[in-house]
Amino acid sequence: MSSIRAVVFGASGKLGIRIVHQIADQGHHVTAFVRDADRFRSALDPAVADRVSVFVGDALNADDVARAVQGHGVAINAAGTPLNIPEFKQVVRNVIEQSEKHLTAPRRLFITGGILALLVPKLCIAGVQLPGAPALYQAHVDNYEATSKSSLDWTFLAPGPLNPAADGKANEGVRPFAETIPVEISDADAAGPREAILPLLQKEFGRFVVTYDDVGKFVATHLEPNGPFSSKRA
Repeated sequence: MSSIRAVVFGASGKLGIRIVHQIADQGHHVTAFVRDADRFRSALDPAVADRVSVFVGDALNADDVARAVQGHGVAINAAGTPLNIPEFKQVVRNVIEQSEKHLTAPRRLFITGGILALLVPKLCIAGVQLPGAPALYQAHVDNYEATSKSSLDWTFLAPGPLNPAADGKANEGVRPFAETIPVEISDADAAGPREAILPLLQKEFGRFVVTYDDVGKFVATHLEPNGPFSSKRA
């Protein structure tokens, strides 16, 4: 793979900084979009520091996002939280819109959400649309829908529960999946009350726990366009 320039929004966060590390560790140049440069640099692994630049800005400011995206071929958003839905959705809109305007080849876009943005087997609805699902996670589906309308080569990240890696390394053998939560649901359960489906899924979520570095490695190994997870939730 030829060297790629990527910009990571929310690079100071638990997920964002691991995405930065994993991409830089693959030999690519990364621009870390942060609000506090000192905080970010204090957490950055010196082994990859020569491949990381810092852009100080506010992802709610479309002009800041536009300036950060220019000159890059890949944009990754790990900024925002559904705890503040209006700001979260605005950040995602800014990253999508400015990436469409300013990304150069390969014009790859990654937007971060959560596992309940994936489809429920046999029901063809997102997990967040099940009775009992926390309403704030609807923001992930809204962000997915905005991402899916993009003209870019996009992937919507929908990982399971995230934990830090004890050794700062991604696990070997993590198997990514796309579009649908990989849980078996019987025909009887699918035909039964929707209220019973979310508890069935939650019993299986322990199987989908991954580390921040696992997600970072997934991004770092799928930077090229037209890959197996292009235009998909994964």
